[in-house]
Amino acid sequence: MPAKRKDNKGRTLRNGETQQPDGRYKFRQTNENGERRTVSSWKLVETDKLKEGQRGQESLRYPGIGNRPVGKVKPSDIQKMYQSAVAERGVTPSTVQKVHSVVYQVFEIAVVENLIRTNPSSNAFKYFVKTNGVVSKPREALTVKQQENFINFVYSSHI
Repeated sequence: MPAKRKDNKGRTLRNGETQQPDGRYKFRQTNENGERRTVSSWKLVETDKLKEGQRGQESLRYPGIGNRPVGKVKPSDIQKMYQSAVAERGVTPSTVQKVHSVVYQVFEIAVVENLIRTNPSSNAFKYFVKTNGVVSKPREALTVKQQENFINFVYSSHI
């Protein structure tokens, strides 16, 4: 297994994240049309301090989208939010998938209401899965005997 990439402060960099020789952090992803997008910042996380001459900006791992106007949320913001949830808060990928279903619907409402033209979360979970190597476990159907037991239990309960 390859060694984890680290920044100049010893922090492990995630998939798509790099640190340039000048200290600037970059996050790259490829969208569904094959177009590469890059987001950069002098700060990896919010608590990083800027050096003299560096202009203030959001950290690369900006974890939330809640304090932004709906039209300012980019697909890369949602992608970073999902990655941050798993890496920093220990959220499981299946929980991220459930969160995504809500986030997607919220942005779809904004599209329907003509607040935004496109849904920035449209492919966010798909790319989260792709860039993080998430493998979903196949679900197994109940056996015939398990189905019979379940139906019998439902009919016999008095709820």
